[in-house]
Amino acid sequence: MSAAWTVEMLKVRRSPVTRTAFAAMALVAAFFSVGAAALVDQGSTDGSLAGAKIATMVEGTGWVAVSSAFGQVVAVLWLLGTGVVAAWTCGREFSDRTLGQLLALPTPASRIAGAKLGAVMLASSGTVVVAAMMALVAGVVVGMGAPSTDEVRTLAAGVLAGVASAWLALPFAWVATRGKGYLPAVGALLAVIMVSQVVVLLGGGSWFPWAVPSLLVGAGGGETAAVTALGVALVVAVGAGAWAATVRTWSHLQLA
Repeated sequence: MSAAWTVEMLKVRRSPVTRTAFAAMALVAAFFSVGAAALVDQGSTDGSLAGAKIATMVEGTGWVAVSSAFGQVVAVLWLLGTGVVAAWTCGREFSDRTLGQLLALPTPASRIAGAKLGAVMLASSGTVVVAAMMALVAGVVVGMGAPSTDEVRTLAAGVLAGVASAWLALPFAWVATRGKGYLPAVGALLAVIMVSQVVVLLGGGSWFPWAVPSLLVGAGGGETAAVTALGVALVVAVGAGAWAATVRTWSHLQLA
């Protein structure tokens, strides 16, 4: 592992911002999914209002409800959380006035940028796997029994949705670089999330990259089947393009 990767991984591990963000993401995803399934089961037995409301948001009961709720919350939460972290990891160098120290290093700035993005992706992907394992443990503890192979496979689809959402968060690292701080990127992130909701309501979510992970795990109802290979290809292209653009922008950074 290169020096740049070692340093950026240490930043992700030791920074209060990233530790808090990823810990909160894992806890919310795991306990929301299991809690939602428990409420659905409760609503089916005693007709509770909360359970009836949750039942309209997730599919099935038991582990099916856990997997459904997990995929839906992860698809949105990993875009939001990873987007904030990606914006912070690049934007902080401008806000904290540490960019000059980085540019003075013998390591090329482009390699540092690549290490930043790679560290964020590794941490975010690892966190969604941990969240899924926590959901499995919590489900067994509350008495749902062991999930079947198909139910575990559905939960794994939620994990993939989380990784895809994290990949789609990389453009906000580029926005933070161009905006010379993380606040412009956070604003852009919130705008994209709001636009995604509108696009899905208008029926265009199958081709809007930031909406595709949610649709693939069933958040769009019948529109899930409308997601095509083009939508998936756009997800890959957006993240790859953002990675390349961020690395290129960093390679041309100069102290003003």
